[in-house]
Amino acid sequence: MDYQLPWCETAGGVAEYVLPDRTRVDCLTETHAMEFDFAPKWAEAIGQALYYAS
Repeated sequence: MDYQLPWCETAGGVAEYVLPDRTRVDCLTETHAMEFDFAPKWAEAIGQALYYAS
């Protein structure tokens, strides 16, 4: 998505951070794991972000 990388850079995060299980966090900061997606997939995005944060 066009806004994912600029947002992550502004937040001081790491874009496309790879976890040990090879899943990718769209943007990982010291305090947040962000998942970017389109509105119809909002529930999936929340679930992914919660998994990444754990």
